[in-house]
Amino acid sequence: MKLSHLLCGAAMATAALWGVPANAAAINLDGYVGSLAIDFHNYESFGNLGPNNSLQVGSTNYGVFNILGITAQQNSGSISAGQTIWTPGGSNGYLVGVFSGITVTSITGSGTTFHTGNSGGTFEIYQVSSFPSFSQGTAGYTTGGCTVVGGTCYNGITNVSGHTNPILTAKLIAGADTTNPLDTLYSTESTTTVPLSGSATGFLDITGGTDAYEFGRDGYNTATGGLADLTLLDNFCTNAAGCSGATNPIGNWNELSNDPIGATAVPEPSTFGLLGAALVMIGWVGLRRRKQA
Repeated sequence: MKLSHLLCGAAMATAALWGVPANAAAINLDGYVGSLAIDFHNYESFGNLGPNNSLQVGSTNYGVFNILGITAQQNSGSISAGQTIWTPGGSNGYLVGVFSGITVTSITGSGTTFHTGNSGGTFEIYQVSSFPSFSQGTAGYTTGGCTVVGGTCYNGITNVSGHTNPILTAKLIAGADTTNPLDTLYSTESTTTVPLSGSATGFLDITGGTDAYEFGRDGYNTATGGLADLTLLDNFCTNAAGCSGATNPIGNWNELSNDPIGATAVPEPSTFGLLGAALVMIGWVGLRRRKQA
């Protein structure tokens, strides 16, 4: 085996050991390290509704989103707190995603204020070169090879050639509410009839993705005192002109929203560290060959 091939293989193996994907397109944060806010625009709908299009225990929430920008929350090198460190377009491409599996487990309240507890919730973020059309609404779940409405396959996001692997996956975790510690998402709305208006909060853990190594772990405390990788704030409104900056309704989504996710950027493994591990790998291969001989 040529040394160049061995170095390449060792580097790829080293990348796997570090959790760094080989040949992955990383989110470019300009070397920033520290807390950050990921601003997103959300399009969502509901399934398994009750009479009069109202929420009930067992109703499901799903949708798609795009990331509008990533902002530094503290000073880091030449980057100042409040500075935008990632914007969509150009060489950055577009960060878009699909979420599903959020299920209503409880509804409390009366009059003009209601609260819902929820379980589950999975998020997948993809990096694509062309912005998908969210005006296709829920039809995007059954177009381009996707077959399940409310799943994690959406036309223009998950089926784009060369961009079919998520760069980040995360799941909502228990701890959104002190009253019901198992809730993964806690929401407040003015009515239980869809479309809704209100807000929701929750916490997430990163479960995978080619760029998972860029983000820190356990940087946030949940409402019940546990540890989480990400925080979520979601203020939602009826899909109509003026909602979340929309000039007109978008597709047949029920709600829109525009709010941040809290995360932490961590230093990337250094080239020297990777080279050192590669040399260790080369030594191991040489020792194995000598033993075989």
